[in-house]
Amino acid sequence: MPIVVHPGLPMQQYAARQVAACLGRLAFEVRRCLRVADADAVHDLRVSIRRFTRSLRCFESLLPRPAARKIREELKPVLRQAGEVRNYDVALELLAGCGYPEDGPAITDLKQARLEQQRLLLEKIRAWEGRKFSARWRARLHLEHS
Repeated sequence: MPIVVHPGLPMQQYAARQVAACLGRLAFEVRRCLRVADADAVHDLRVSIRRFTRSLRCFESLLPRPAARKIREELKPVLRQAGEVRNYDVALELLAGCGYPEDGPAITDLKQARLEQQRLLLEKIRAWEGRKFSARWRARLHLEHS
């Protein structure tokens, strides 16, 4: 008899639904970030990556293990790059909160550096999107029928 976490729903199916939902949210945030890579979009992208990664780890025993591990590895560089962009966003917010002039040299330099990190992030997620990561990962994780 399968383990049930929701009345009438076997654990395998529940896990597939949870992972698929996190993957769907990640795909949404990737598309959003490609349109508008502002501080909120980058933050939400990072959150969606972390939640998807957590779902892969949480349900690891119910997923194709090699696929889940490989996907987590593919997520790391994008999460790292999004973190670089986010670091600049936080620094800019802190300086603005301290009353530092918006046209001051520190703000100007930080904005320029953020744009470069943003460019690198968008390059990475465009490559993902170009390879249709969501459909590919869904198939590798056997989520197509969940």
